Amino acid sequence: MGALRCLFGAAALWTMVLVSRDRMPRDPKVWWHTMVVALLLNTVPFPLFSFGETRISSVLAGVWNATTPLATLVFVLMLVPAERPNARRLVGMATGFLGVLVVLGVWQGIETGPFVGTLACLGATTCYGAAFAYTRR
Repeated sequence: MGALRCLFGAAALWTMVLVSRDRMPRDPKVWWHTMVVALLLNTVPFPLFSFGETRISSVLAGVWNATTPLATLVFVLMLVPAERPNARRLVGMATGFLGVLVVLGVWQGIETGPFVGTLACLGATTCYGAAFAYTRR
């Protein structure tokens, strides 16, 4: 299903290029950046989530996916020099993390399923966070 989404997205973009009579970029740097973003937003996370959900529940995978803003903030603070940590951002990050813990119901004990499924979903979320920071940079 992920491949079909990418195929239809590519077809729509090519149609837009043809209709607008724009030219495709010729600079190798543009294609390199496009490849990095494609890897981090599509190629790597889709299989990781698919694999992860064979090991853990969809609900838990969804919770891990909800940590994307947290991963994005971590990567933005590391990769984008203009973005500096301040009290508001750190409080927001802590609040988001606490929200994930509440949704998981950690006070009741966590039924995480096999650890490898959780790691796969967290790896996918990490890819999303890295990609958003990379595109910002």
